[in-house]
Amino acid sequence: MCTGSLNEYECTQTGKGHCGNTQRCVKQQDNKDVEVKYGDWSKICFEETVADKEEAFRDCTAISASGGAGAFYWHYGTVQPVFKYRTTGNWVLFGGVAAESFPNWWHCSAWGGGHTQHDIAAFVNDIKVREWRKGEPVIKKPLPTNAEEADKLCAN
Repeated sequence: MCTGSLNEYECTQTGKGHCGNTQRCVKQQDNKDVEVKYGDWSKICFEETVADKEEAFRDCTAISASGGAGAFYWHYGTVQPVFKYRTTGNWVLFGGVAAESFPNWWHCSAWGGGHTQHDIAAFVNDIKVREWRKGEPVIKKPLPTNAEEADKLCAN
């Protein structure tokens, strides 16, 4: 049997191995690795699609430094989001337009308004797809310099 995560797998018969840099190992079901029979390579190493990655990052509430005084709130997806905030009541548009820093990684304009006083949300096609609730613990990570670092914003 084989199990794995990210691009590393381990089989009882052959030990540890790696898939290609753009591949993931061992398909998951209900966020748990599925054991695969040795030799069933199509289920061990496979190309990760944008849709797979969007699903994996669906609940990611990534926040990073902005390189200045504020913070960036991040969203992964193929469609440019619109970022909004509110204290109570209606959502208000951020002052700037979302920027795509890395393929499919979007962030808001630098936010300096304070996370403890506001709810922040990302909307795609007028549907709220991600929300950061005021008062929730905030872990602001360093500003990513490439797509791999942006992916790590979502790591627990």
